[in-house]
Amino acid sequence: MSDGVGEKLPNIKAKDKSGSVLPKTGLADSISTSAPSSTKMKLSKQRYVDTRFWDDGYIIELAPTEKLLFLYLLTSPLTNIAGIYEITIKRISFDIGIGSEEVKNILQKFQDDKKVYYISNNYIVLCNFPKHQQYERSPKIKEGIDIIINSLPANVKEALDTLPIPYRYPLNYRDRDRDRDRDTNVYYDDVLSDLNDLLKTSYKSTTAKTRTLILARWREGFRLEDFKKVHRIKLAEWGSDQKMSKYLRPETLYGTKFEGYLNQKTEIPDKTKRQVTDAAFQRTKDNLEVGKAKERDRIKRLTKDVG
Repeated sequence: MSDGVGEKLPNIKAKDKSGSVLPKTGLADSISTSAPSSTKMKLSKQRYVDTRFWDDGYIIELAPTEKLLFLYLLTSPLTNIAGIYEITIKRISFDIGIGSEEVKNILQKFQDDKKVYYISNNYIVLCNFPKHQQYERSPKIKEGIDIIINSLPANVKEALDTLPIPYRYPLNYRDRDRDRDRDTNVYYDDVLSDLNDLLKTSYKSTTAKTRTLILARWREGFRLEDFKKVHRIKLAEWGSDQKMSKYLRPETLYGTKFEGYLNQKTEIPDKTKRQVTDAAFQRTKDNLEVGKAKERDRIKRLTKDVG
């Protein structure tokens, strides 16, 4: 796809009941229409399209109808921040006034050029769209893209595996959770064990929402030691604060502010240091007890075999 994606298009149009285009006046409430007052107007979504779109080498070489279709796919009412959305050929043809067969032929050209794919009969895939939504700068946009991709039908996810789409991580949906966890070695148990030891809580490492948050941070490059550091920094800051201590939980700690927490300059009080030391000592003691029990069982089995 072209690099012509970056500047925000204004909300310039609304439609009255008859479908006539109305100019944007600046305030939605000030638009006057011939429709009854009870009619509800839908606010349009904003998309980023750089003004250099028209100077892009690929766009310049397109025929007028091809340019129109390409721009429509970027700004369609059905598009989203992932650039993967469901739409029929009939809807495209109706919206832009081009025959269905011509739409199919143009989409095939875009696919041959590796710019746009039309997969599973009714899903558009804009190859570089997420990159142009500045997702690398915004954790919220990253998570929004993840949510959209994870909600796609299984056959669409499988089709995505075969496409040259430059997302942040490889798409593999044959067994999504198992494969990603195995490939990245996410230490869910260790992360939650450390938090539970410090807080005397019992958060489960199998909870779907908690795993999703940990996995999101793991994909961003954070590892077990980073989680442990965040646990201690926030315990030091919030542990003795009755109002804030309730936020010592996975939902808050592992959210999009994780990196900010990690880089806080916070002195860990002696009390917290003692808590950490005591927790580590208890883990060591427990491990020794388990080891001793196993050794006793082994000696019993050996004695029984000799007898």
